[in-house]
Amino acid sequence: MDNIRGSFLGHDILREYEGIPNTPQNFENLFLIHKEFGWEENLARLVEATNNIVPSGSRYSPILQERNNIIASAEIAHTLSSSSEYLSLGETLAQVVEENRSTILDIGNIENINIRGNRIEQTITNAANFHGVEDLSYTLSIGSRVLIDIKTKILTLASSPKGYNIDKVLRSLGAGNTVFCFFFIGLDIDAQNLSTRLISILDRSILNATK
Repeated sequence: MDNIRGSFLGHDILREYEGIPNTPQNFENLFLIHKEFGWEENLARLVEATNNIVPSGSRYSPILQERNNIIASAEIAHTLSSSSEYLSLGETLAQVVEENRSTILDIGNIENINIRGNRIEQTITNAANFHGVEDLSYTLSIGSRVLIDIKTKILTLASSPKGYNIDKVLRSLGAGNTVFCFFFIGLDIDAQNLSTRLISILDRSILNATK
């Protein structure tokens, strides 16, 4: 095993190590300390630290009614797929994207994927990013609730948008009469083109692409 990949959050970075402040003027000394650890030692240290991680949340355990609601959400999504009111949501969001075309394309030049995605979401929702399970929520005239998560993709890059927190989505679907959708915005910076699509997370194309 010689190719371990991962990520970390800024607040997880140690501010001090063995009494040495983690500042640029000390980077060389800190790196020399790091070099003293061999590959096997570093691997063992990473495994130990990973095993010591304690979950901060609790797994969603739906009751019987919530389970029934979750199962029923598939049929609701299928029914709504031919609803003019539901389809108009995608058309309305596509219009918002078109009205903000130049702004969104400019934001697309930002290299940081999190900042880029958040800025585009804020442009579409005209609000701050609250990092909830959904970016937009609509209640249709028949009472069904449509939760929409905005996803952006630079079409010339091979990366894929992050999906969703399964516990949070199931909790939302468990409330009943609810569907969860993605609103995809594809950016072709070179061609200065945008493409959009509103689609249920239970659509076969999404299920086949979910890992």
